Amino acid sequence: MTELRTVPGSKEDLDPELISIRRRRFGVGPLLAGSVVLLCLYLVVGLRHDVAFSLRGTSPEALGDVAARLARGETLPDNRWVTLAVEPDRQTPGWLRGRQAIGYRIVPALGTSGKLWLRVSDIAVAEPPTYDRTHTGRIRPLDALPWSADLRRYIKSQPPGPRYLDARRLLDGPPTVDVAGDALTVPADAPVAVDVVAVGRSLVKVYRTDLVGSADVAQVLLAAAGLAPSGVVGESPLSWSFEVPVAESAARDALVQARLFAANAEARVSRATGVWRDLVVDRAAGALRLGIGAAVPVADVHRLEVRVRRDVPDDAQVLLDGERPDAYWYTPILAGLLGLVCVLMVWAAVHSARRQRDDEELLRRHLHAVPPLES
Repeated sequence: MTELRTVPGSKEDLDPELISIRRRRFGVGPLLAGSVVLLCLYLVVGLRHDVAFSLRGTSPEALGDVAARLARGETLPDNRWVTLAVEPDRQTPGWLRGRQAIGYRIVPALGTSGKLWLRVSDIAVAEPPTYDRTHTGRIRPLDALPWSADLRRYIKSQPPGPRYLDARRLLDGPPTVDVAGDALTVPADAPVAVDVVAVGRSLVKVYRTDLVGSADVAQVLLAAAGLAPSGVVGESPLSWSFEVPVAESAARDALVQARLFAANAEARVSRATGVWRDLVVDRAAGALRLGIGAAVPVADVHRLEVRVRRDVPDDAQVLLDGERPDAYWYTPILAGLLGLVCVLMVWAAVHSARRQRDDEELLRRHLHAVPPLES
């Protein structure tokens, strides 16, 4: 009888455990899983402030007068929804422009020495009107915002801007703050302008109307009111200006008595300009003198203007006016989804590594069990 033998390599000779090893498919390896986890963690860390702000509640925190708080040495909270009282300095705003010229205005808050800035809308109709100097929004450090470097470069590139001083305080020593309470350092070559009120004189401006059609008619009406104008000192398409030998308050009373409601009176001011090193303060006489000009009593100084550069402190903060916590409702959900992706990536990587280990162990046992081929 013929003995049947199995041929090596035939189906009868295959190990069923070896057959159960599947072809390796695309899996989640440690490199891919680690990359995804690091990316998700990076995004979650970037969202942490938005997530915290979204949970700030339904009513803002009242901070009151911010300038007074900073003057007392207090600090402002970070990443809070707040309502504060502050006066924006609208003289030299910064601009954040988009591609279609729609962006934001960045203005410093008066009395804070540049430690607080306001970001308000560039569209006037989109900005809610305020009548009590209050602004509501989210407060953040300037350096935590993506455009902080742009703002610093913009402020640094600006020419010296006007700051106003109280002339009476110069009698006590060099100025350290301006009239708004902002810290001030005046270099020796800073431009200075001194506006002096002419005692006993004022400037009356008469506007063109149907009854007042020329400067001659306006001068006759002022003379009839007892103001004795000396002639036209200024003219525009809509008005004429006259200098009168009457104080400002008396000139206004005379205009009301004469029923000249299309006219107004203001102090007659003359301006002297120079640099800061030429401004001499006579404390004994209570007067100022700019250069070789005459001494002027500080009581007659209408405005003292000095032009200096503005800087941005390292600890400056920004109030993002109009931002509310409910606008960030999606951030906790997004952070939760990113966390779930991290967990799934870790689980997939562990599962893939464990399955590869089991297959390698099964293949190793099979190779040890196969007898060597006879020559």
